[in-house]
Amino acid sequence: MASYRYLILLPLFFVLSCAQIGTITGGMDDVVAPQPIMNKVEPKNESINFTAKEIKIPFNEFIKLKDASSNIRIVPPHATIKSSIKGKVLTLRWDDTLQENTTYAIYLNNVVQDITESNDTLIQYVFSTGASIDSLSYSLKIVDAINNTPINKCVVALRDTASNELQSFAESDINGNVHLRYLPSKSFKVIAFLDENGDLTLQNHEKVGFKGNQIVNINQQIIDSIPIRLFQPVLLPKITTAKYISNGTFAIGATTKIDDAQIFIDGSTVNSEKIRTLSNDSLLVFHDTRNINELQLIVSTSVLRDTNKIRFNDYKKKRPVSIRPLNSKNTFSPSDTISFNCTDYIESVDTSLITLLNKEDSTRIHNYSVNFKYNQLYFQLGKEELNTLNITFNNGAIITTHGSTKLKVYDLELLPKRKFGSIKVQVENYSSPIILQIFKNGKLKEERAVDPSTSSILFEELEPNSYSFRIVEESIINGVWDTGDLESHTQPETIYYYSKPIKVRANWEVEATLIKD
Repeated sequence: MASYRYLILLPLFFVLSCAQIGTITGGMDDVVAPQPIMNKVEPKNESINFTAKEIKIPFNEFIKLKDASSNIRIVPPHATIKSSIKGKVLTLRWDDTLQENTTYAIYLNNVVQDITESNDTLIQYVFSTGASIDSLSYSLKIVDAINNTPINKCVVALRDTASNELQSFAESDINGNVHLRYLPSKSFKVIAFLDENGDLTLQNHEKVGFKGNQIVNINQQIIDSIPIRLFQPVLLPKITTAKYISNGTFAIGATTKIDDAQIFIDGSTVNSEKIRTLSNDSLLVFHDTRNINELQLIVSTSVLRDTNKIRFNDYKKKRPVSIRPLNSKNTFSPSDTISFNCTDYIESVDTSLITLLNKEDSTRIHNYSVNFKYNQLYFQLGKEELNTLNITFNNGAIITTHGSTKLKVYDLELLPKRKFGSIKVQVENYSSPIILQIFKNGKLKEERAVDPSTSSILFEELEPNSYSFRIVEESIINGVWDTGDLESHTQPETIYYYSKPIKVRANWEVEATLIKD
């Protein structure tokens, strides 16, 4: 992907910003952060041939400092800054010897606050130990790799390509824009990350992004038109969720693939018939808990072995077994299997205690079959002539490990095909494998893995509404979006957005040719 750059001139200035917080009670509050009196700063900002060991910054009101030891930084980091306040004057001093012919920036990163309201100020003070101040700049934008939205308060750090020493840094604004100023003419390593603990050091769990091979050559004022895409790195394999949810049912989630995991409870292997895969990183595990109030659960894969002790009280255990339609709206489309979720592992079903009625004329339906697996129940029947279906589960209809269901009555709406529309999407212009995703109201509705030999994809049974699309270009052919990796300089897989909505009407097929934004 080409990176376009343009030559512009940017002024040098004393950077100020404030977080404004106000209330509507008790009269007018001070919502303006403390402001330095610029013409009284000693030595003045942007001084050259700098030899002082301290800086005095007077403010227009009394101030206090917040976490000064961590929020006051000098870059390059050749000194340890000490701070003190006397009246309205902040003094910064150091004992270290600075390097010759070097431009330094001291950052007061939201450290200066007013006494009463704690409004804070971001200040950058710049000086040079040589005869000139570095004057180049580098501007760019930070966006989320998945949804392409701007990211606020993302740190962009420039480091020396040889020593890896921090040379400059800045934070993105609410629009994701970043401006790094007072730069020398040289090459830098560029890295962007969400600095969660404020230490200016990338942690393994923090979202990160980078430019190409991480190197940018600053030899003029640069605005980079290609944004850095921030992504969540692959996390170390671990269990993130291991909890009791209902009637001997346990939810297990992980940062890695566990759909082929071995599960052990109190030292015994759990039979695969009691492990339901929800996705490649989440499972439901079913276990008889009638005589216990805690257990040890071990999840074991080729890259992970995690032990969790799970406790559950009698109140949770004694919740009644219940059953409800898989679709919370109690509606089913023509291709849907009429399905129900149970809060416990299903052992057997007594169909003599289940009644199905055509609700329109109250006639009983006899020609159907019932299947079940794990905690799910499925009905197979001819739905073509049905509009509404009444299903009654009488007491004891569903027998589970921990009891049986009580009386439940559900009215289900079986929607005819004419109430839905469809979209035929042309994909013949893509010469590499892609994932085609369709969204309704900003939420993913369906996705398909598409190989280059496919010319079109038909999405059917779409409710009348507006739909949008995005495409993931797969570099790793596995049917899922793959994140990036800083160590190997691997960027996250590219996502293209098609934000112009396509309107679907009932009983109508729309043909769409996607044009990349």
